[in-house]
Amino acid sequence: MKVDSITKLAQDYSDAIQEFNALMEELGGKAEALPKPKVRKPVLVPPSSMHPAPVDTGSRNSGIIARLDERLKPLAERFLAAVSQQGIPLVLTQGFRSMEEQRRIYEQGRTAPGHIVTYAPPGKSKHNYGLAFDVAPLNEKGQPYWPEDEDLWTRIGEIGESVGLRWGGRWPGVQRDRPHFELRAPAKAV
Repeated sequence: MKVDSITKLAQDYSDAIQEFNALMEELGGKAEALPKPKVRKPVLVPPSSMHPAPVDTGSRNSGIIARLDERLKPLAERFLAAVSQQGIPLVLTQGFRSMEEQRRIYEQGRTAPGHIVTYAPPGKSKHNYGLAFDVAPLNEKGQPYWPEDEDLWTRIGEIGESVGLRWGGRWPGVQRDRPHFELRAPAKAV
């Protein structure tokens, strides 16, 4: 019985070689003309012990809030409380930004490698004066991420507006900045 199995395998192998040779002849003997096989790359998932620890939002947020303008601090705290009440895990990712830091990220995608992340040169960003902060939701591992979920960003933005912040998600065109919140300009006296 094993001899029959081996004979069958040998015949199948021989048939495959003949098909390959016929295909190669048809393609003029050029192996690069063969269709590339679709090979799935393995997805390597590190053991759970290797996943980054969740962000300590309390200390991270308080460190960023501490460097904001005094008028923005209470709004940032109310915003974080309101977002938390809505069950949206969120962290502040940026607050005050030095002119040098602003220059560096402004150059990104222009004269430095990377994608454009800001349209404000140094001195033109409210971050430079502690009048703005950026946020990111947290994923299931407690890490900041920036999803392409318009509904989620709209919910976050509306919560910010409800506590008196100006939301960058309402800005027109390419300058729209969904993670950005800033102190509203005071209404002008008439």
